[in-house]
Amino acid sequence: MLEDYSQQFSSIHKHHLETLIDYTLTINSFRDINVISNHFLLTLMGKFLISKIAFYIFENGKLRLVQNKGFKLDDNYLEIETKEKDLSDNTSFSDLMKNYSLEHFTPVKLKDKLLGIIFFSFHKLKSNFLDDEVNLFESIVSLTSIVIENSLMIKKLDDVNRKLQTKISQTRSLFELSKEFSLLLDENDVYKFLSYTVMGNFMITRFALIEFDGDQKTIIGSNFEREKFQNFIDNLDIKSINSPIEFNRSNSNNEIYETGISLILPLEIKNKVTGLMICGERISKSNFNDDEIEFLQSLGSIAAISLENIKLFREMIEKQKIEEDIRIAREIQKNLFPKTFPQSNSFELFGMNLPSKKVGGDYFDCFRIDDEKILILVSDVVGKGIPASLIMSNLQAMIKTITNKSFEIKEATKDINNLMKKNLSTGNFITFFWGILDEKNKTLEYVNAGHNPPFLIRNNEIKKLEKGGIILGVMEVNNAYESEIIELEKDDLLCLYTDGFIEATDEFENEFSEKKFLENLMNYKNFSLEIIANKLIDDVLSFSANPAELDDLTILLAKVK
Repeated sequence: MLEDYSQQFSSIHKHHLETLIDYTLTINSFRDINVISNHFLLTLMGKFLISKIAFYIFENGKLRLVQNKGFKLDDNYLEIETKEKDLSDNTSFSDLMKNYSLEHFTPVKLKDKLLGIIFFSFHKLKSNFLDDEVNLFESIVSLTSIVIENSLMIKKLDDVNRKLQTKISQTRSLFELSKEFSLLLDENDVYKFLSYTVMGNFMITRFALIEFDGDQKTIIGSNFEREKFQNFIDNLDIKSINSPIEFNRSNSNNEIYETGISLILPLEIKNKVTGLMICGERISKSNFNDDEIEFLQSLGSIAAISLENIKLFREMIEKQKIEEDIRIAREIQKNLFPKTFPQSNSFELFGMNLPSKKVGGDYFDCFRIDDEKILILVSDVVGKGIPASLIMSNLQAMIKTITNKSFEIKEATKDINNLMKKNLSTGNFITFFWGILDEKNKTLEYVNAGHNPPFLIRNNEIKKLEKGGIILGVMEVNNAYESEIIELEKDDLLCLYTDGFIEATDEFENEFSEKKFLENLMNYKNFSLEIIANKLIDDVLSFSANPAELDDLTILLAKVK
């Protein structure tokens, strides 16, 4: 090949050699195909009085437009179907050249390999190459073909390396996630952790986790519309699902499309499908690519193993060591709660916690921070057992340390969040609400970090206390959280609570709901705080299909005197 180029160059007039040398030095310094094409086309236009030119790369049986100059191409010509052998008899070529008055085309080849084609027309003052220009033109095209081939090869290597790095990154992520999954001791925690991971990383709108036990299908967790999704699951033939199924508007029936399902992934253990991971539509409306589906399958396998481990763990729960761990965790949790409440001329205070059979992650507190101010707070740690109890203990220690000296609640919340982010494992976080009751001014200043919004009831009006910021421990923040100061009036009622109240379910899997909780609270608002708390707890216990399996029920009430 070098001999061919030597013969070609020897026939170039001497006054073109300098041009060719400069072009060679410049074009060889580029690696990006677009930069190469840009310099290539501009050189041809400048040296040979070409007014219009388009460069196509040949790949996968198609010509793909890289760049065109001197005219605007219709989108219909961005790709052209072709084969190497029919370059001289291609209808699409003819249409392109006719429609845009392109009089010439030249294949860009490396030996016998077609790399692309350039279509062009000369300036109106020129109809063809001059005698001394032909070899220079062919030499530029030949040199450029080498650079293009190198560029395409480098791009392929970069793509391979990128994919390899992605696989390495995904493997590391799966390893870290598997460690987190191994710490989870409840199916709902698996669902929460899996849903936050999948929805956050892939920006999907809805997610569900289904577990199989023979022919029985159990929805562990879902944020799809309840009735439509339940009907879909009830009618689903689980034996027909043994590989990922992707849905979109073109291949989905109305039922699936209206349900919002975009992807179904089987959860497998030893080639046995043990459940499903169901993803909703992505915010970007884009489809999942093969690498993403493969990652989700691997993640689903880890979740399936985690669910299986939970079953095995429950079979061992009767053993003395587990019972002892639960007893210790309950003791830790119990010691975190206040045994008495501050006496105040401005406020009446009362709170209580009904612990679940399992050890939960609820925490509330109420104490004086100086002669005129009382701190109230409620929080919920994701997870259960000793890890949740230790996190609660750590949180209480932070609160006590911060409130021993003067502090600003907005900045203090940021500091607590950033410390928790450093201390918590991936996937752990805390919903948190705290406020300062000012006895002298009868005000409440509060910050809500992702917790169920407490209620302020004034006469028959209800205000949700939502000002604040993100859940504690998710990510470090640089700016202080938002706070709100509310001027309180006589007989105002504050109600802080955890999600055990509203997430309790009856025998038909209907949730107690925030709406029902608030209705009952309004009905009881004129009773004493202790009676209000007990009635609200009794309502949930009566509603629940299985009171023994309820989450913690924690409530803190304050009334303005």
